[in-house]
Amino acid sequence: MNTKNINDLNALQATQECLTANKTLVKDVASIVRAAAELDTLIAAILAAQRQQAIKEGLTDEKSAAKNTLAEEAHTIAALAHAGAVENQLDAIARRTDLSFSDVQAGTEAEFVDRCKGVLADAKTVLAEVESCEITAAQIKSLENAIKGFESVKPKPRAGVAVGKNATQQLPVLIRRAKQLLSSRVDRLMVPFKKSDPDFYGEYRASRKIVNQAATRASAKVKLVQKSDALTADKTKAA
Repeated sequence: MNTKNINDLNALQATQECLTANKTLVKDVASIVRAAAELDTLIAAILAAQRQQAIKEGLTDEKSAAKNTLAEEAHTIAALAHAGAVENQLDAIARRTDLSFSDVQAGTEAEFVDRCKGVLADAKTVLAEVESCEITAAQIKSLENAIKGFESVKPKPRAGVAVGKNATQQLPVLIRRAKQLLSSRVDRLMVPFKKSDPDFYGEYRASRKIVNQAATRASAKVKLVQKSDALTADKTKAA
């Protein structure tokens, strides 16, 4: 979710909480009760779409972390293999393993994986042929695991594209519908409370103001989940 959507959702949830906390005051106003139920449904749909979007982002983050781990492992072992190859005049291996960190990561994903596999093969050769090699069997195993780890998560973000795209398209539509529900119906229905219950009316108007939220994705997700869980708990207690 972008910052605007997060701010809009914060305001919608604040209004939802206000209506829920004061439902005894509006229980006899059928139009407000119906509108509040519609708002609950829309916010539930918004949160569901947000979770779908977060799943796609999580898959992308997982892949990025796996790629970085593999690149670090390959770069470390390439450096050790290069040093051993130079010392022992294994010229071909020395040329192939003369790689910076950016060299290791360069190219397409397929090229990146092939390069890491090449480093693994050269490192095994150095380990086998150089008597006092600095490469250990444990490092070889770690690189093998990193290659397998990246290959296992590589297709995951692609699998989540359709779900994430659908969620991204739904979010602004659902938020717009919820905002219109409040502005065109609930705001109008609240006007009589300005005189009959000014405290409630003031609380409602305050809840309608957008609550600014820092654009940190992690904190935004935590806050949305906490709000959703708290509201669910309140409704369970009320029931």
